[in-house]
Amino acid sequence: MLKFIQLIKALNPTCEGVRLTVDDTNIVAKSMYEKMGFVTEGEENKYGEVRYYLALNQLKNSL
Repeated sequence: MLKFIQLIKALNPTCEGVRLTVDDTNIVAKSMYEKMGFVTEGEENKYGEVRYYLALNQLKNSL
């Protein structure tokens, strides 16, 4: 996932953030994304998946 975010930043320097959805029952994935800095937007899509957002300008220098 970190490599993917690095690629997004490299190919799209004006990109401000990344959004993704996660099945609400997938606790492992939710924990991983939250540790990376993704925050829930408090909304679900039509499939019941939770929406997450990562602001690229908030990333640590390690990415």
